Amino acid sequence: MRTIMKLKNLLMIMAMGLVVAFVTSCGADNTPAGVTKQIIKYTSNGDYDSYVKLMNMSDEERQKAAEQMKKASASSGERDAVKDCEIVDEEIDEEAGIAHVRYKLTYKSGNEQDGEMTFEKVDGKWLMSERGR
Repeated sequence: MRTIMKLKNLLMIMAMGLVVAFVTSCGADNTPAGVTKQIIKYTSNGDYDSYVKLMNMSDEERQKAAEQMKKASASSGERDAVKDCEIVDEEIDEEAGIAHVRYKLTYKSGNEQDGEMTFEKVDGKWLMSERGR
Protein backbone atom coordinates (compact mmCIF):
# COMPACT_ATOMS: atom_id res chain seq x y z
CA MET A 1 0.00 0.00 0.00
CA ARG A 2 2.80 2.43 0.88
CA THR A 3 4.57 1.65 -2.39
CA ILE A 4 1.47 2.62 -4.35
CA MET A 5 1.16 5.90 -2.43
CA LYS A 6 4.85 6.70 -3.03
CA LEU A 7 4.44 5.95 -6.71
CA LYS A 8 1.35 8.19 -6.93
CA ASN A 9 3.20 11.02 -5.18
CA LEU A 10 6.20 10.62 -7.48
CA LEU A 11 3.98 10.67 -10.57
CA MET A 12 2.12 13.74 -9.25
CA ILE A 13 5.39 15.61 -8.67
CA MET A 14 6.67 14.68 -12.14
CA ALA A 15 3.41 15.80 -13.77
CA MET A 16 3.51 19.14 -11.93
CA GLY A 17 7.12 19.63 -13.01
CA LEU A 18 6.19 19.04 -16.64
CA VAL A 19 3.31 21.51 -16.43
CA VAL A 20 5.55 24.17 -14.88
CA ALA A 21 8.24 23.59 -17.52
CA PHE A 22 5.68 23.78 -20.33
CA VAL A 23 4.02 26.96 -19.06
CA THR A 24 7.36 28.63 -18.38
CA SER A 25 8.83 27.81 -21.78
CA CYS A 26 5.73 28.94 -23.67
CA GLY A 27 5.24 32.17 -21.76
CA ALA A 28 8.85 33.31 -21.81
CA ASP A 29 9.21 33.18 -25.57
CA ASN A 30 5.92 34.85 -26.51
CA THR A 31 7.08 38.38 -25.78
CA PRO A 32 8.60 40.68 -28.39
CA ALA A 33 11.93 40.54 -26.50
CA GLY A 34 11.77 36.74 -26.26
CA VAL A 35 11.00 36.40 -29.96
CA THR A 36 13.87 38.77 -30.79
CA LYS A 37 16.27 36.51 -28.91
CA GLN A 38 14.85 33.45 -30.69
CA ILE A 39 15.31 35.14 -34.07
CA ILE A 40 18.92 36.04 -33.26
CA LYS A 41 19.59 32.47 -32.11
CA TYR A 42 18.04 30.92 -35.22
CA THR A 43 19.84 33.20 -37.66
CA SER A 44 23.15 32.70 -35.81
CA ASN A 45 22.73 28.93 -36.06
CA GLY A 46 21.60 29.05 -39.69
CA ASP A 47 18.17 27.63 -38.75
CA TYR A 48 16.25 29.69 -41.30
CA ASP A 49 13.24 27.35 -41.36
CA SER A 50 12.58 28.10 -37.68
CA TYR A 51 13.38 31.79 -38.15
CA VAL A 52 10.79 32.36 -40.88
CA LYS A 53 8.08 30.76 -38.71
CA LEU A 54 8.44 33.85 -36.50
CA MET A 55 7.68 36.22 -39.40
CA ASN A 56 4.24 37.61 -40.22
CA MET A 57 3.85 36.33 -43.79
CA SER A 58 2.14 33.56 -45.72
CA ASP A 59 3.51 30.01 -45.73
CA GLU A 60 4.55 30.42 -49.36
CA GLU A 61 6.44 33.63 -48.58
CA ARG A 62 8.09 31.93 -45.59
CA GLN A 63 9.31 29.06 -47.74
CA LYS A 64 10.77 31.42 -50.35
CA ALA A 65 12.42 33.56 -47.67
CA ALA A 66 14.04 30.53 -46.01
CA GLU A 67 15.38 29.29 -49.36
CA GLN A 68 16.82 32.73 -50.18
CA MET A 69 18.48 33.00 -46.76
CA LYS A 70 20.03 29.53 -47.09
CA LYS A 71 21.47 30.44 -50.51
CA ALA A 72 22.79 33.79 -49.28
CA SER A 73 24.33 32.18 -46.20
CA ALA A 74 26.04 29.46 -48.23
CA SER A 75 27.61 32.00 -50.58
CA SER A 76 28.66 34.51 -47.91
CA GLY A 77 31.29 32.32 -46.27
CA GLU A 78 32.12 32.26 -42.58
CA ARG A 79 30.36 34.79 -40.34
CA ASP A 80 31.29 36.31 -37.01
CA ALA A 81 29.35 34.32 -34.38
CA VAL A 82 27.02 36.13 -31.98
CA LYS A 83 28.27 35.99 -28.40
CA ASP A 84 25.47 37.95 -26.71
CA CYS A 85 22.14 39.62 -27.45
CA GLU A 86 21.11 42.40 -25.08
CA ILE A 87 17.58 43.82 -25.20
CA VAL A 88 18.02 47.60 -24.94
CA ASP A 89 14.37 48.64 -25.07
CA GLU A 90 10.96 47.05 -25.61
CA GLU A 91 7.90 49.18 -26.40
CA ILE A 92 4.60 47.29 -26.50
CA ASP A 93 1.25 48.73 -27.57
CA GLU A 94 -1.12 45.89 -26.67
CA GLU A 95 -4.16 47.80 -27.92
CA ALA A 96 -2.67 48.24 -31.41
CA GLY A 97 -0.95 44.84 -31.32
CA ILE A 98 2.41 46.33 -32.26
CA ALA A 99 5.77 46.27 -30.50
CA HIS A 100 9.27 47.59 -31.15
CA VAL A 101 12.40 46.02 -29.72
CA ARG A 102 15.83 47.61 -29.82
CA TYR A 103 18.75 45.24 -29.24
CA LYS A 104 22.52 45.16 -29.21
CA LEU A 105 24.52 42.23 -30.53
CA THR A 106 28.04 41.47 -29.37
CA TYR A 107 30.05 39.16 -31.61
CA LYS A 108 32.85 36.82 -30.58
CA SER A 109 35.31 39.10 -32.40
CA GLY A 110 34.29 41.94 -30.09
CA ASN A 111 32.35 43.84 -32.76
CA GLU A 112 28.98 45.25 -31.75
CA GLN A 113 25.84 46.01 -33.74
CA ASP A 114 22.61 47.76 -32.79
CA GLY A 115 19.31 46.80 -34.35
CA GLU A 116 15.56 47.13 -34.09
CA MET A 117 12.68 44.81 -34.87
CA THR A 118 8.98 45.53 -35.19
CA PHE A 119 6.39 42.93 -34.19
CA GLU A 120 2.68 42.41 -34.75
CA LYS A 121 0.47 40.30 -32.51
CA VAL A 122 -1.27 37.68 -34.66
CA ASP A 123 -3.56 35.09 -33.07
CA GLY A 124 -1.97 35.72 -29.67
CA LYS A 125 1.62 35.35 -30.93
CA TRP A 126 4.20 38.07 -31.54
CA LEU A 127 5.54 37.79 -35.09
CA MET A 128 8.19 39.92 -36.75
CA SER A 129 6.67 42.50 -39.05
CA GLU A 130 8.09 43.83 -42.27
CA ARG A 131 6.73 47.28 -41.57
CA GLY A 132 8.84 49.62 -39.51
CA ARG A 133 7.99 52.54 -37.27
